[in-house]
Amino acid sequence: MFASLAAGPAFLASYALAAWATEMPATYKFGASADVAGGVIMMVFASTLFGFVLSVVPNLIGTWFMHGIGIGNFALRFPVAWALAGAGSAGLPFAFIPDASGMFGAAFAMTGASCALVAHRLTTWE
Repeated sequence: MFASLAAGPAFLASYALAAWATEMPATYKFGASADVAGGVIMMVFASTLFGFVLSVVPNLIGTWFMHGIGIGNFALRFPVAWALAGAGSAGLPFAFIPDASGMFGAAFAMTGASCALVAHRLTTWE
């Protein structure tokens, strides 16, 4: 549940990081004002709601699957396995889309990894 709440803001942060890494210059002048702060707060709130709706089913399926295979294989309980599974399941489909931007693939992979790590943190195998 918490992983789904984090999906929208995680995607915004991941997309901003991917855009900065691929297209923005080395230096960037950011003019902060009250209008920018209010817009950022509203964007984070809207992305939380929209991201929750889009990610609740994939997060539940992924958590159920990784918990189930973690019962049988101790190595798949480690956070790195969850992060790789989340990044692969969210970002790998963009590798097969011919005209897809690399920024979207990177943003979805980082979002999948962060959601998987949040879900892993709240999972127990006892």
